[in-house]
Amino acid sequence: MERSSRHGEPLSILLVDIDHFKQVNDSYGHTAGDRTIANFAGRAKQQLRCSDTLGRYGGEEFLAVLPHTNPTMTLHVAERIRTAATGSGSNELSYTVSIGVAGHLQGMTLEELVLAADKALYRAKGGRRNRVELADE
Repeated sequence: MERSSRHGEPLSILLVDIDHFKQVNDSYGHTAGDRTIANFAGRAKQQLRCSDTLGRYGGEEFLAVLPHTNPTMTLHVAERIRTAATGSGSNELSYTVSIGVAGHLQGMTLEELVLAADKALYRAKGGRRNRVELADE
């Protein structure tokens, strides 16, 4: 974020939640939940550049940081991640994800950036789920 502010370069984040994850654990057990999390992480990383960072944010939530990427470009990345997560192989459980996208604005703190993505995520989850929402500016 400091580099983004200093050089006026775009930076965006994604906040991703595996939809209905509690049902996976409750219906199939925590081992299946762990496999689902690992499966999603692998699929998501395939959609990101080497310069992007993906990490588990907590539970079934992930946060991705995309330097040099504005929110419009990040929406396309988020949609690729959402689409990649939707398919499943014969030995995998089927699942979907909801994603909130936020772009760093000059003077914005890390907490404000994450909160913006979180609000967008909750809009995605409050709707039909399995969708991408952009944070309000």
